[in-house]
Amino acid sequence: MTPAHDPNDYEVGMRHKLEFINILNDDGTLNSNAGPEFEGMKRFHARKKVIEEMKKKGLYEGDADNPMQIPVCAKSGDVIESVMKPQWWVSCKTLADKAIEVSSILISLDSLTLPELILEGLESTIYSELVLENSRFDRQLQKVIGIDG
Repeated sequence: MTPAHDPNDYEVGMRHKLEFINILNDDGTLNSNAGPEFEGMKRFHARKKVIEEMKKKGLYEGDADNPMQIPVCAKSGDVIESVMKPQWWVSCKTLADKAIEVSSILISLDSLTLPELILEGLESTIYSELVLENSRFDRQLQKVIGIDG
């Protein structure tokens, strides 16, 4: 049973109040919870080593096909290992509110002509439209997020 590493075992572990012990490091090697003979080994190497050790001790009964779905990463093709991690989230409301504020400022600035922009004090020296656009955006963004420029 590996309740900390398998979704099905997790459910069994919850029902039977088993301890959830993580044996994987973030890089896919085994940690000290796996035991000294397996610590630091890559996960697939460790699986082979476990079978070898079981055979040495007379505990191995054999293998058989097991129809199961192994999760695989669509990008890399790597097997995905389930690992329990603390969950966290980020509230994006404040960030979204600031982005809306910046976009509304930029929309209103786009309607101003070059002399109006200068009168507004948004740009005192204008070398080109590109410099104006970048500078205008940077200053308004700094103002909205509270950074003194």
